[in-house]
Amino acid sequence: MKAYKKIIFNDVFFQRCLFFIILLQLTVLYNRVILDMRADEGYYLQFITESHSFFDYIKGTYLTLNGRVVPNTIAYIFLKYNLMFCWRVISIASILFIAYNIVTSFGVFDIRYFNITMLLVFCIGFRVWSSSFLWFIGAIFYLWPISLLTYLLRIILKKFLQNYQPPNSCLEMLISTIVGIFITLWSEQLACVLICSYTAYYCYDKFLKKNEIGFRILKQIILWTSCFLILLMAPSQRIRMNNTTDYLGLKGGFLYFLKNILYWTYHVVFMEQRFLIILLGIIVIMCYKKQNEKSCLELILPFSFIALFFNETDFSTFADISKYVYRFEYLSLKNINLKLLFPYIYWTIYTILLLISLFHIIKTQKEILAIFLIITASICSLGMMWFSPTLYLSGSRTSSFFSIGLISVIAFLIMKSNLHDYTAINCIGWCNILCLTIYYIKNGFVIFY
Repeated sequence: MKAYKKIIFNDVFFQRCLFFIILLQLTVLYNRVILDMRADEGYYLQFITESHSFFDYIKGTYLTLNGRVVPNTIAYIFLKYNLMFCWRVISIASILFIAYNIVTSFGVFDIRYFNITMLLVFCIGFRVWSSSFLWFIGAIFYLWPISLLTYLLRIILKKFLQNYQPPNSCLEMLISTIVGIFITLWSEQLACVLICSYTAYYCYDKFLKKNEIGFRILKQIILWTSCFLILLMAPSQRIRMNNTTDYLGLKGGFLYFLKNILYWTYHVVFMEQRFLIILLGIIVIMCYKKQNEKSCLELILPFSFIALFFNETDFSTFADISKYVYRFEYLSLKNINLKLLFPYIYWTIYTILLLISLFHIIKTQKEILAIFLIITASICSLGMMWFSPTLYLSGSRTSSFFSIGLISVIAFLIMKSNLHDYTAINCIGWCNILCLTIYYIKNGFVIFY
């Protein structure tokens, strides 16, 4: 069986057919997407019709709606001229571009690993898929800038892990600078990830390798930080913060605030992204078995398979224990008990064992540092939301970059360990995306926040 799977994995014709099937699946899924005037599309269209000109629209959104000049401009163009076909093409291309950037960050492009990465994208939680990949406004505000961010992160990962030197460094520097300006005017969350990642690489390049090229990176960081400040200092940011203070729990005191972020973080990570969390554990164990070793993660991982049978509306469909593993509830001193604490305790232990096992199987110091920075950046992208006025209004889509970080780590392990058996990824990925597609075909497009 292993030999058969290896033959299939290395068959170029099969991999090309798989790519076209993946592309067809994306086309069918995006063909179901329509504008929802009850969502932000209607609000933006109202803003466009009430504005006398494009500059009035940009001024109005910057002062009263949000400071995100780039996505507001894109939304204006696509809504005013009804460019839904172009939106679908760009959205599909963005997903493919993300997978390409992940694969080439850790080695040369290989269609086998590209297809695996695309299947991992299919494993992303359906709420994140719906609200940040398929929703018109969500794709513009999350999917598109994430695809550009992965391009910039790929540049420093290739230099760090592969000692890559671009044939035309000046042209690459110019392109990366312009892309970085767009990102820092696009999203506060992604701008913070970009600036922090490049700052960390600059410190390594300057103080450990002592390269003079680091000064060019420093100029990029300064420019991007200046653009980021323009975004943060928009008057609309203060208005949004004041209007949504209750969602942060600031009026309820520190403990109320802590309770909110604890519930939100665990729910978004271990409920919405349960498939990727499970797959990461499976891949880590497979890497251990390939080295004829055993991981302590094997003792706790089987419980998480309950997620594959979990039904959000009826907890009794598979097993009563599912509600103890996946149902996160607000904690307080009045209602605290073992039943409420169990999912928090379980997933905390799972995470600790997963990280210990993960870093144990990575061999080189550079790779350990690279994976550590990817995980840190992914977690910090969630941490940014702790202090955001849209913590609950934005919902699961704010974890979209976190899911891409998980995919990057899984793809890295598969590529470096040269694993050929990705049955679990295949099954979970296709089941997840086909269920979403069938739902949209049967019921029409709905945004799951």
